[in-house]
Amino acid sequence: MNFAEIATRLQEDEALISNLKSKNVDAFTLTKIENALVRDTLVFVYTSYQEKVKLAVINKIKYHSNNNKEIIRFVTYRTKKMDIRIAELKNMLRTINPNYYSKFESQLNSVSELNLYSSILTDRVKAAHEQGSNLEMCTITEIKNAHEQAKHILEKFEGSMW
Repeated sequence: MNFAEIATRLQEDEALISNLKSKNVDAFTLTKIENALVRDTLVFVYTSYQEKVKLAVINKIKYHSNNNKEIIRFVTYRTKKMDIRIAELKNMLRTINPNYYSKFESQLNSVSELNLYSSILTDRVKAAHEQGSNLEMCTITEIKNAHEQAKHILEKFEGSMW
């Protein structure tokens, strides 16, 4: 997945909600549909973020290992279900190369980006574990707006390795 695919998904979700509103779907039904859509979308965005991190790490390892198949298989296995919280991204970079960590750390200067990135991850966990009533983002538009800023964290992560 890439950011364009996430943007397309979010636009489609917004269009669906807008279409339902234009058809005067009752508020209760509309809320139930949007809540389900929000939970599903959060999982989609989170999974896409995981894939973005995984591919960035694998591509860097491929580059430095001269496409050594054993190393690539190992890294692919280790990144299968990775934690992508900021602390874990920093640890990953520190392990690969302390200079990557320093570069990433120096670029994390937007509190808004950090907070929105964390909100997406936290809400995804809540949504996946049926704690949907405690979500910080309750609409597709809120997820879309959060993603527009939060995606910069992953761009900085990837950029810090090159």
